[in-house]
Amino acid sequence: MAKEFLTVEENSAEIKKIKSSISMEDLKELDAIIVHGNTFHLDDVTFVAEIIEARNELGVTEIPEIIRVSRNDVSKTISELEAQNKKYIIGDIGGGIFDHHDQLVVRKPMNDSFGFIKHSFIEKKRMEQPYTASSKLWLVIGPKLIGEEFASRVDRDFFMTLDANDNFGSIKTDVIYNKGYSNMPNSLSLAINWMNVDPKDPLIQMDAFMKAVDFVRAIFKGMISTYKNLKKSYDENHVVELEKKAEMSKCVSVLDKYIPSILFNPEKVYYIVEPANNPGWWQVVTTDSDSHPIIEREFLKNVNHQLYLDLQNYDKSVDSGEIQTQKVFFHKTGFLASFPKKEWAEIVAFESREICNKIIVSAK
Repeated sequence: MAKEFLTVEENSAEIKKIKSSISMEDLKELDAIIVHGNTFHLDDVTFVAEIIEARNELGVTEIPEIIRVSRNDVSKTISELEAQNKKYIIGDIGGGIFDHHDQLVVRKPMNDSFGFIKHSFIEKKRMEQPYTASSKLWLVIGPKLIGEEFASRVDRDFFMTLDANDNFGSIKTDVIYNKGYSNMPNSLSLAINWMNVDPKDPLIQMDAFMKAVDFVRAIFKGMISTYKNLKKSYDENHVVELEKKAEMSKCVSVLDKYIPSILFNPEKVYYIVEPANNPGWWQVVTTDSDSHPIIEREFLKNVNHQLYLDLQNYDKSVDSGEIQTQKVFFHKTGFLASFPKKEWAEIVAFESREICNKIIVSAK
């Protein structure tokens, strides 16, 4: 059966259903996890790894029985488990809520409204990417493990590329959505594919599958720990208040101390002006390295010619030895530029945001 998109209303209803489909208490009491047999992929491997690590976070270290079955044996397997009063969850097979092979539940329906100025390129490119089994499960457990804000970032940074590969294959994704996807495969998806040993031998393949699960579990353990620490820092630095202020000032946040840029939502804070490591200097940082326009000296010629001249003169003074310091520094991603004056950094950040807005509007 071909994959079919749901209507906007059906899609919203399905997402609500997914989020309320299983509780963390249910995960603690699981006896079995059912996924498809034969060749495994990152989706079903991650589905199992998520459950095991979520249970660990809840203090349950016992691993449920992992059952890999063919599509024809799903009903029989479920009947056997129910006859023994065993609690189970099934993913990536069986047509249930954590399957995704018949209907495509998407993050943001194509005909829904969307704020092109407020949101970043990366969200626009991926807003219609359908959920797979593992990302559906993340909708349920992610917010409970690391909070809604950071769970959505893990979805954006990890699950969306997983889903793109699993739903359509690495080559077809940018053809179907025409949203600027790379046709390069997700590296982790490719690595997991390579871990298959012999899909025709269930015992050998089960061993290979569990090795893949352990590999992804280690990633999730580190991710959960990282974002728990970030959430603590997020709360301590009152990032919510800083984001609200930034939204009223072209999504630029001017800080009097260093705060990790990863704490900020790219939809609310796009550029950060903050003290640099070099005492007395100020730097411009982006929260969304994938989509910001490249900041270079040359772009200042047209948008702020006076600043362009000031920077040129400053560097000439450094070259001549008139002042003993470093030149103004420009970089391509993440950390973007460093200046000896705070006002210079602010001009570049705000002017760059203006340019970015214009590019986003033209992309619409």
